[in-house]
Amino acid sequence: MENQENLGEVLFVNETTLTKKYLQEFLRRVNRRNIPFTVLLAFCFVYNTYQVFRLIQFYHTWHLPLLWSEIGTAVICSLLCLLFFLFYWQLPRISTWLRFRRLKTYAPTATLRSRFLFGEQITVLGDDNRSQIAYEQISKIIPTSFGCALVVAKASGLLIDKDGFTQGTYADFCRFLQEKCVNLNKKPQQVTPPQPQQSYLSPAVDTPPANFVNETTVTQEMLVDYYNRANRVRIPLAVVYTLLSIFVFRQLFTICLLAIESPASVSWWSIPLLLVCTIIILLATIYYWCLPRIMVRKSNKNHQLYHNGPYSTTRYSFGEQITIQSKDTLSVSEYQEISKIIDTDFGCAIVMAKTVALLISAQGFTQGSYNEFRQFLSAKCPHLNKNRKS
Repeated sequence: MENQENLGEVLFVNETTLTKKYLQEFLRRVNRRNIPFTVLLAFCFVYNTYQVFRLIQFYHTWHLPLLWSEIGTAVICSLLCLLFFLFYWQLPRISTWLRFRRLKTYAPTATLRSRFLFGEQITVLGDDNRSQIAYEQISKIIPTSFGCALVVAKASGLLIDKDGFTQGTYADFCRFLQEKCVNLNKKPQQVTPPQPQQSYLSPAVDTPPANFVNETTVTQEMLVDYYNRANRVRIPLAVVYTLLSIFVFRQLFTICLLAIESPASVSWWSIPLLLVCTIIILLATIYYWCLPRIMVRKSNKNHQLYHNGPYSTTRYSFGEQITIQSKDTLSVSEYQEISKIIDTDFGCAIVMAKTVALLISAQGFTQGSYNEFRQFLSAKCPHLNKNRKS
């Protein structure tokens, strides 16, 4: 375990084991902002279901092909609203299930136990990783039944078990946080400390020699290239939503004509609700078409907040394990955690457990070459060779 000699004075030490119950409660509290949207989807589902039965009443008066077209559109919209409603309603449970499934698949030996050292800064120690966080980066403190959750840069959460303190007490820790986190009602600081030269967080013990060493500084061009390739699966969804938007606009136009010809046959609240449903589907269409740009912007914002500045150089050492070092993060990963390797214009992106991507520049190798590295990866990751045909 990490020695505390180089960490300064440590006032509080906490050990927390991540459980499904803890993670679900945290996600449920964080995603409370989705409640209005979930209620809106429920209303849209009720409206579209009502519209289906209302259209069936015109079976003997409307042109049959037109009637079935309108009923089909209403059914599709109703099912879509129901699907989104169930998704957002069960989002904490779905996210928790996906997280633990990925951990079981790609890191079966992980203990999910983290050690938090609170002193001049926060040091987080995991099974094979270490990171340092400044108190200014905490954007929110969420009280929970098990203790509290520290939201860092609006992007990730540190779950603190109130019964897990091995140094200090939870009551004293809460008072300590109130003194340290004076900026909770302000925007997190984004001050980049001056660094005359690149530095890396050193491991606590000597690591085995590496076969390949790469130093990569992420650029905007690299992010755009990666997200464009990683999110190609969005294209079929974007096409489906585009066609669905056309159908919904057609239904809205038909209802408006019906309201003009026979106002008594259309409820006063039907057009506004259908308009809201149309806007939701249109926003989903725009989201999927613009997803790479949205992900690049989100990645830049989260990194700016979490790492207190722009992207710095990250050193990747590939030997028996993968060691990742930056100025405030140190982690060690196994090759079995690699779920995908994406070829890019700048080199490749190594996706770890379907969540985190390591962007590797082909020009950044200080030990070994890129072509030899790809052969080395193929030998280390036989589970990927079955799915790679190119």
